[in-house]
Amino acid sequence: MRVGIQLPVLSSRPAGVGRYAQEVLSRLATHDLTLVPVAQRVEVEPTWAGAGVIRVPGDLRLGPATGPVRRVVRLAWGASKKSVATLHDHGIDMLYGVAQEGLTIKAGPPTCLVVHDLIPLRARAGRRADAVLLRTVFRRMLHRADRVIAVSNATRDDVCDLLGVESSRIVVIPSGVDHNRFAPQMISEQERVRRRYGLSQHSIVHVGTLARHKRVDLLIRALGRSPLRDTDIRLVLVGPLHRVQLDGLLRIARAEGVADRVDAIGYVASDDLPALLSQASVVCQASHTEGFGLAALEAMACGAPLVVSATTALIETVGEAGRIVQEADPSAWSKAIGTAMGSENDLLRQRSLQRAAAFNWDTCARATLEVLKELHRRDQ
Repeated sequence: MRVGIQLPVLSSRPAGVGRYAQEVLSRLATHDLTLVPVAQRVEVEPTWAGAGVIRVPGDLRLGPATGPVRRVVRLAWGASKKSVATLHDHGIDMLYGVAQEGLTIKAGPPTCLVVHDLIPLRARAGRRADAVLLRTVFRRMLHRADRVIAVSNATRDDVCDLLGVESSRIVVIPSGVDHNRFAPQMISEQERVRRRYGLSQHSIVHVGTLARHKRVDLLIRALGRSPLRDTDIRLVLVGPLHRVQLDGLLRIARAEGVADRVDAIGYVASDDLPALLSQASVVCQASHTEGFGLAALEAMACGAPLVVSATTALIETVGEAGRIVQEADPSAWSKAIGTAMGSENDLLRQRSLQRAAAFNWDTCARATLEVLKELHRRDQ
């Protein structure tokens, strides 16, 4: 069976969705499938690709406007007869939209579409263009798809409630974690990472973007509240550093008097991330909304104590392993972080490891394979 893998960018530095794709597709490739990337931008040839790449038009480089223009061209291609003809010419039996994109034209091969989140519809501000696309184009993609995979029950409920997809067409398959990579690291490795990135002995780590729905400002304000106020504990921001977003957060840090305790280190080397998570005094996710919480799961697999917001998907993923903060209140967060770093630290580390053991990529890939096989049988 030749499966077209709709993944807009074959990235050399994948974010959450790209890492999901790598983990699942590398495992699917070991089965009797030929995986053919359907991509617009190719930065690296993936090891799981079986027969070249089907290039989608529109790999343009227009400065800041590149992303939106590229997306418009890509969506136009997916709504045209040209896309169906191209897939047919390459002998594609099925299309697997692993990155939350698929065709909108009704013709073409059977389609399985993964939904990671509907954050633009759940976030309280920003990303209006994305929200419009989700309510229009993405809704059509979902209703055109033969099967939908949601990475959490929370995401499934959002797809049903916000976009009107019948729950009977949705399969929930949780994301996983690579336990060979994400595991507690030796003290020597933790110290090496501290030296490399200039980290202090006591740190609150946040992994992810600085987008508004991540509520990093809440963590910054928590530094200025008791019991964290009169300590040397630092907040470490790991991930893409969008300049405008970072400048806004640093203004908040200066106003709170904690600017000297915020370390924005940006991307870290892939091999360094497990040790960075292992050495953290606590890992925090204060997001207003999430589709699954992959960063939280990877932190748990490294034995890091967690403090997370009462976001449905985070509660679903973290369970009782971490401290859950109900309020979007800096003082409540400061107290929860202080407890997680102090009296409950060892207990939370143990619970993190126990909870993370319930998730793995092999289970995710096997369940995905069954969905693809079932679609293929229906199409015969």
